[in-house]
Amino acid sequence: MATVRRARGIPAAWSRSPSAWSLSGRRGSSPWIILASAALLSTPLHAQLYTLHGDGVKKTERVVEKADYSDYELVWHDEFDKDGRPDPAKWNYEHGFVRNKEAQWYQPENAYCKDGMLIIEGRKEKHANPHYDPEGKNWQTTRKEAEYTSASLTTRGKFSWLYGRFEIRARFSPREGMWPAFWTLGVKEKWPMCGEIDIMEYYQSTYLANLCWGSPKKDVAKWSTTYTPLKWLQEKHADWADSFHVFRMDWDEKEVRLYADDILLNRTPLDNTVNASYKEVANPFRQPHFIILNLALGATGGDLDKLPLPQKYEIDYVRIYQKKDSPHKGTIPYRAEKLTALFRKQEKGQALRHEKSPIRTNRTGLFKEQKEGQLSLRGPDRNRLPSLRKSFHRA
Repeated sequence: MATVRRARGIPAAWSRSPSAWSLSGRRGSSPWIILASAALLSTPLHAQLYTLHGDGVKKTERVVEKADYSDYELVWHDEFDKDGRPDPAKWNYEHGFVRNKEAQWYQPENAYCKDGMLIIEGRKEKHANPHYDPEGKNWQTTRKEAEYTSASLTTRGKFSWLYGRFEIRARFSPREGMWPAFWTLGVKEKWPMCGEIDIMEYYQSTYLANLCWGSPKKDVAKWSTTYTPLKWLQEKHADWADSFHVFRMDWDEKEVRLYADDILLNRTPLDNTVNASYKEVANPFRQPHFIILNLALGATGGDLDKLPLPQKYEIDYVRIYQKKDSPHKGTIPYRAEKLTALFRKQEKGQALRHEKSPIRTNRTGLFKEQKEGQLSLRGPDRNRLPSLRKSFHRA
């Protein structure tokens, strides 16, 4: 991603000075919210079962809601049935040191398909940092090398979706040091204004199901977060740690619901998930999102000295369903996404140029990429633009 993100699931204001503590990222929140937060934090996370919203701390009830597929159809999926590297038509990769001062170096080599599974492997191995600068201004350049490697796969730059049911069936060892996740980000705005949905996130004996969006404070998110202890899940399923589980999001115009094996962990209405400031998108959960699959190591994940390596994050499948009658149904190719923005500019009479666009075409295509990273229409094709709109649709 373009920006370095802080640890998922922990309200940003808590990492700052005590005078700035609040659940919304603002100073001056009511004292009872701060006192409730402080009391809550005095108890270890693994002993908690609660929900954090922007208006304070709430106890939460976990209910079982079985998934009904009768009104849904499958619009995108990967079953990982072919051994070797993941399908390059579906997945891109994050590279290097990416976020949260995590220990691992992300590289594609740590992701592979075998026996019908995608395996993301965390390893203890050194990797030199090609961007190393001892006088650098951020942690990504001042680290000479990484002691660990892992992988992060994403559909960013390939596909996104607006509403639907997102599912993953996965297994990993819930040990200290592990920080696996299945999550989404919106296609427009910087973090946190783009919106983030953590369908599954695990660290330090706790499963998290989160949403966040932009608060009034720059680079500080407002969170709707639930913490579900591993111990609580093991009391219901003794073999939880050794089993595959289905993590699911049901997302529509009104709300987001996040589940683990049909147990409802987080229900967030979308009427108030509005960015305090933004350029294009007021409510980041009413825009398309792409997905990310990653295994982070260390940092918020915990002490890596206690973690035997290598470790595997095994994914049986990723599936996207949408309502059969939804006007938003369909996978949105990244190319069409970008072209739509260009068409809108043309309709408004603006110059049809887009800096650093990832669009690429063959030699007979409509666009050419110039050396300076800008796009412009070829002369003879300019008059064809309105009619060409019809050829770009959600596949």
